[in-house]
Amino acid sequence: MTAMNYLYLGDLSQGMGLSLLLTVQGLLAYVVHERLWAKVRWGLQSPIPSAESHPDGAPLPINPHPDPTPESCG
Repeated sequence: MTAMNYLYLGDLSQGMGLSLLLTVQGLLAYVVHERLWAKVRWGLQSPIPSAESHPDGAPLPINPHPDPTPESCG
């Protein structure tokens, strides 16, 4: 990244500074994105106590590819 910035800007110190700035910005954007995405509850089953739930009581994700049943194999 620094080499590309150097070629574009023509100054090594500015290229390094821009690379550092973009790296920090990318890391912060990733952390914020992951924290927001962790709050999304789409596609989760309602918490029903069973042998299949997590020990902490969190709901399990819905399996998008359940095992086929004879009636669904048409």
